[in-house]
Amino acid sequence: MLKILFQNTNKIWIEFVLPILIYFLFSYIYLRNYNITDFWNYADQASYINASRKFYENFYIDPYRTIGYQFLLGCPSLFNLNLKIIFWPIFVNLFCFLISINTLSKICLYHSIKPFHVITILCLSSSIIIHINFALTEIFFISISLLAYKYFIDLNSYNGKNTDYLKWSFVMSLIALTKPGFLLFTCFFILSMIIRNRRKTLYILLPFLILISSQASAIKFHYGKFKLSYIGSLTYYRYLGSSIESFNTYNNFTASDFYRIQEQRDRIIKGYSLNQIDSISNLDYKYYLYNSPLSFSKAYVNNIVSNTFSSNLDETPFLYGINKIFNIIFTCFPILIFLYGSLKKQIFYTKLFPYFFIIYTILISGVSSMQGDRFHLVFYPFSILLIVNFITNLFQNNDRTVPNREY
Repeated sequence: MLKILFQNTNKIWIEFVLPILIYFLFSYIYLRNYNITDFWNYADQASYINASRKFYENFYIDPYRTIGYQFLLGCPSLFNLNLKIIFWPIFVNLFCFLISINTLSKICLYHSIKPFHVITILCLSSSIIIHINFALTEIFFISISLLAYKYFIDLNSYNGKNTDYLKWSFVMSLIALTKPGFLLFTCFFILSMIIRNRRKTLYILLPFLILISSQASAIKFHYGKFKLSYIGSLTYYRYLGSSIESFNTYNNFTASDFYRIQEQRDRIIKGYSLNQIDSISNLDYKYYLYNSPLSFSKAYVNNIVSNTFSSNLDETPFLYGINKIFNIIFTCFPILIFLYGSLKKQIFYTKLFPYFFIIYTILISGVSSMQGDRFHLVFYPFSILLIVNFITNLFQNNDRTVPNREY
């Protein structure tokens, strides 16, 4: 009895008390010069809050913000509450982060590694912890990505029930509904699951088709095109497009040139409708791809490198330096481990999920510029998991007994 109590107490300390304490520490360091309610009025945060509030008040479908995160963020509007006053974004993200910690702890069992090491490193990744205070999708996205991976491992470890396939497909669909750029990632694993479990095709496809088609149909009804969101074309035009033009004009990239060109391009599309902007963006993309492939390639690679060797928290030099190092390590090391594992032929099917998630995220981060570690921090839990697993295997010389699972 005492042993069980001690184990549960230890679990509570690792999965609840430690993350909460570190959250308050890093939040104090970063936010002490901010008014948190004013903080949510900046840029993307304000757009997420407004979109979620309008969704519940007027059933408004935002052309840029998909329903995945809005549904959770806007809940206070059901009760006519101001989500800023009750600090709802913090409660939502803190809850999602604790769910992530719990899920990660369970995933560690499949790797035969101690959850304490993985969770401690994750909690010390202050960029993730501080994002709990932001009204952004990153923390929610991390939680559903880890859940999807856990269910994915479960379904490939034993014969799941029909409800297990429904549950996994639902969470995978949420990934695309939270970040539309991950639609191809979702489609790839939905298709691969169908190929491996043909008898479960209906249960795998049903949630995916219902959720994705509902979002796309709503966008079609309100704005004219059958797509998840218009954010992709706008992101290309304002970020990658501006970077390409910078390289094409000056044969170089500087922040001042980038922002000046971005401002000019913003003025060009000002006043145009969503579909007109979408068409302009597509034409711009094709023009530079075919006529300036070198500038296109330079800008794309430059964006990936910039997003890898930087951090968002530049207001706090101490945190900026730490998170810049974390970003480099958590981006580069998993790629090296993947290459090593491929050479040794140690990459099994279930292990493809975290590797593909990391590589896919890095590749789509090239569409945006000057983002620091915001794109990459969503795969930090997977990176930490893979790095700790690799080091554990290295020290034990692969002589340990591994559970009988394809991993």
